[in-house]
Amino acid sequence: MQWFEVDRKGLGKLLERRGFGFVLFELVQNALDTAATKVTVDFHKVPRSPYATISVEDDDPTGFKRLTDAWTLFAESDKKVDPTLRGRWNLGEKLVLALCKTARIESTTGTVVFDEKGRHRNRCAPRSVGSRFNGDLRCSHDDYEAACDQFKSIIVPRNVHLVFNGDVLSWREPITTLKAPLVTLIANPDGVLVKTTRQALVDVYEPRDNLEAGTLYELGIPVLETQDKYHYDVRQKIPLGFERDNVPPAYLADLRALVLNEPAELMDMEEAT
Repeated sequence: MQWFEVDRKGLGKLLERRGFGFVLFELVQNALDTAATKVTVDFHKVPRSPYATISVEDDDPTGFKRLTDAWTLFAESDKKVDPTLRGRWNLGEKLVLALCKTARIESTTGTVVFDEKGRHRNRCAPRSVGSRFNGDLRCSHDDYEAACDQFKSIIVPRNVHLVFNGDVLSWREPITTLKAPLVTLIANPDGVLVKTTRQALVDVYEPRDNLEAGTLYELGIPVLETQDKYHYDVRQKIPLGFERDNVPPAYLADLRALVLNEPAELMDMEEAT
C-alpha cells in the first residue's frame, strides 16, 4: 500500500486561487523545454456552460520519454540538471489534471485518458512526433478572460512559432541584454536542487504601453509584477518558491542593481532614485 494518497479535488481547490493563467503556462513551458519549434494553444469557453476546453500541442521530435511522467508527481526530472530549462519538480501536467473534469494526453510513447472511471491507457497508435494535452475544466468567464490576457504577456522564444487561439504571438526585441552572476538552481549528484551562482543573461524589455506592468520573467514565463520601468527576463532558472510566484527580495535587488549599473539611457536619475 502507498504511504499516502492525493485528493485530486482538494488539490484542485487549492490551485484555483492561483488563477487559470498558470494552467496555460504550466503546459506551455513543458513544450518550450523540448526541441519543439511550433506550439499551438487553444483555450475556449464552452457556450452556455461553466467549463472551458484547453489544448496544447507541440512538434517535439521525441515527445514524452516516459508516459508515466504524465501522472506521477515529483518523479525525477531530466530538467533539474540543466539551469537553462524551466522544469524542476515534474509537476506541470499533474497540477493541470487536478483542475480537469476529463483530460487526454497523447505522445510518441502512447496515449492516456483521464475520466470519471479513472486513468487508463488508450490503444490508439502513438503519435509520430510531439505531444498533445486536451482537457476541460470549470472556469468562469472572468477567470477565462484574465487567463487569456495573462498568457499574451509571455515572451516567446525566437526559435518557436507560438499560436494562441489562432493568433501568432510574435517575438519581441529586447532593449538590451545584460550579463552578470546570479543565483540559480541545479541538481547535485544526489538529484537535490541546490542554489549556485552562475553567469546569467538577462534580457531587458519595454512593457507594452497601458497593457503591462514591469515584470520579472523566467525564460519567458512571467513570475512576478515588479512595477519597475522594464521587464527582466532571466534566461536561467531563478530561485522561485514552490508556487512559482515570488523570489527572495535580495534576488530582485540584485537584478535592479544590474540595470542601474547600465548606461544612463536606460534610466534617468529620477527613475533610478
